[in-house]
Amino acid sequence: MRKYKEELVARLQNDSKSVMEDGVEFIVKPIPEIEKTSGMDPRMLKAAKEKIKNLPTEFSIDAFQLYGERYRPDKKNYDLTENTINTKQKLIQVNEHYINTFFYYPDNKEDMPIVLYIHGGAFMTGDHTQFENQCRFIAEKAQACVVFPEYRLAPENPFPAGIEDAFEILNWIYDHADELNGNKNKIVVAGDSAGASIANACALMDQEHKIRLLFEIYPCCDIDNSNNPKNPWDKNYYDIPEDEEKYIVGRMKRLDNSGKMMRELYLGKEKLENPYASIIYQKDLSDFPPVVTVVGEYDFLRFSVDIFTKRCVDHGKLRRTIRYQGCDHGFFDMIGVMPQAEDVILEMAKDIMNL
Repeated sequence: MRKYKEELVARLQNDSKSVMEDGVEFIVKPIPEIEKTSGMDPRMLKAAKEKIKNLPTEFSIDAFQLYGERYRPDKKNYDLTENTINTKQKLIQVNEHYINTFFYYPDNKEDMPIVLYIHGGAFMTGDHTQFENQCRFIAEKAQACVVFPEYRLAPENPFPAGIEDAFEILNWIYDHADELNGNKNKIVVAGDSAGASIANACALMDQEHKIRLLFEIYPCCDIDNSNNPKNPWDKNYYDIPEDEEKYIVGRMKRLDNSGKMMRELYLGKEKLENPYASIIYQKDLSDFPPVVTVVGEYDFLRFSVDIFTKRCVDHGKLRRTIRYQGCDHGFFDMIGVMPQAEDVILEMAKDIMNL
């Protein structure tokens, strides 16, 4: 079920353009409504206007409600699959604990690509209920087995617990690919936001080159995004319409506050410059697999994502990068509501099927 006309996805698929910036070729996807050519996507603008009154003005652990962040009935999404996608779950033992892991796969397929999907949520939130529809649609469109681990979350399990879990699941996938009717030589690691950060950490650890492709949706490349003295964040980096500035900047400030919580509750006393937490500090990417990056025009993280993307180009690791005009952070959560979320999966499927 979609909350938009399919023609909007068709426009995203067909009306993109190529733009060169600082030696990087960006695929720029338009706001799908023809009548709106700049500013925020109308769906995101509506949400921003509804939520701006409740946005905190500053970071405070005392005011942070973990349950409220983990339970988000407002984040609705929908199943877009048209064919049978099977689901199973399995407890996978990792060292001295178990990880609840979900598998999504089409009927009667063998030698499938395998997608390890690592969810976002500021390293502190997220579970399969929020990403099941995305995983099902990836499985259908890419004809792949999608593996979704519920890795340990902060603050109960701070850095590097989630990274360790994801990497062990990667190793498990490689060793058990036949059981999944999958091809161990076609493993893709994908993720959004914090999950994409963990995906990058897995790539740093992957000395045996088990990962064939990284597909990163608005990755958290710099956990200190707003205070990095070497790459200071700048609002002027973004082309913000004056009449929408308070909504766009308000959403950016919310993500900045989230970053402060990540530093306090996830990273703790670990150095901000640790590349396993912030890939932007990894100077040498020569051992990385090919990378696809995706980010919204008004995403607070876009500043550091673009720096990381340029570094991937410099090391010959960028397969392509996609920018969605009018979008900010989190649109992938809303598959069936945001046509861009559906389009991301169609683009991901192209890369997976071309392995």
